[in-house]
Amino acid sequence: MYAKKLGLTRSGMLEVYMLIILHELLNFLIRLLVRPKGEKFDLLLVRTDGIGDYIIWLDSLRAYKEAFKDKKVLLVCSRATLDIARLDPFFTKIVPLDREQFLKVTYWYSFVKKIRQYAFDYAIAPAFSRSYVSDSVISVICSKRRVGFRGDCLNMSRWQKYYMECFYTQLINTPLERLPEIDINAYFVRTLFSQDFQAQLPAFPVLPISCSYVEGNYCVFFLSTNNLFHAWSVDRFVKIAMELVDKYKIILLGYGKIDQDLSDAFMCLSGNNGQIINKVNKTSFLETAQIVSHASLVIGNDTGGIHLATSLRVPSLAVVSGAHPGRFLPYPSRFSSLSYFPHVVFHQMDCFGCDYRCSRPMKQVYECIDSVNVESVRKELLSLLNCLK
Repeated sequence: MYAKKLGLTRSGMLEVYMLIILHELLNFLIRLLVRPKGEKFDLLLVRTDGIGDYIIWLDSLRAYKEAFKDKKVLLVCSRATLDIARLDPFFTKIVPLDREQFLKVTYWYSFVKKIRQYAFDYAIAPAFSRSYVSDSVISVICSKRRVGFRGDCLNMSRWQKYYMECFYTQLINTPLERLPEIDINAYFVRTLFSQDFQAQLPAFPVLPISCSYVEGNYCVFFLSTNNLFHAWSVDRFVKIAMELVDKYKIILLGYGKIDQDLSDAFMCLSGNNGQIINKVNKTSFLETAQIVSHASLVIGNDTGGIHLATSLRVPSLAVVSGAHPGRFLPYPSRFSSLSYFPHVVFHQMDCFGCDYRCSRPMKQVYECIDSVNVESVRKELLSLLNCLK
């Protein structure tokens, strides 16, 4: 089942497991031989996940700032979120980790040599769906206390999860009820050190002044997601864009080959309309954030771009699957009166809550995404536009 979720064959999974075993042998030798020689920090925070998860977590970061005010804090984050982290003066030092290079022994050895220079009074890996990446960081650092979430097995197999738990000195128990991600993060900090903390929608750090902007009214489209199996089709996004071109310019944003291919297809299907501007792979992340911050609205899949829009107080609309309804999107309904509360469109099915362990016959995309029709998205878009008047 785990191999199916990752899209790997059995031989592919065997290769991954062999690399993990090699990793653990290396980690054992490092823990045995390499002692800290550098600075001592009060707190280590480990958030090695993607942009969307990191942005949602920004809200609960308020509690850490209160509990560790004027303390020395080191953050280990993914390279994808490095630009966001650098905007926050709370972090004394930031050490980025490249998730794509993680399983390469030479890269991991150089990273661990760097992180083992430091000692920590407190180390926290707050992600509910822990990963082997973040757990590996916890397993090699020198800290008196190493705290994490007991969490679920969404990002690793059950045997991996149970093995890596032995490197924590404290695990926060899973909430009894299924909660949205921002409430899961709030539950974690309330359990640890901030009993009165209440979740809010995340707020992006203050952006530096930049000349990266687009004149006039425009709508931003994010076409991809972290897995194309749960991405709404480009031709349907084009039909939605055609509803907007009379009043808005259309700006395509994103990074990488997949986004480039999708944006090229979008431009072709739209007839290279002069109102549509393809900026995929043409902006830095902070430039992307600047463009989003001045947009009239943002449209896309369930991806980091929607959470970015929310944190920048920009209205948005997302097409979402039924993999984990209510966890990441939609946000809790208690925030629905806010003008920047994201609108979502989904197709209800009896298999909702599968965590992408899809039981339906696979086509190009998951059935729950493919079943979202243009008319339902058009209807929600009109509702959103009426709210903006």
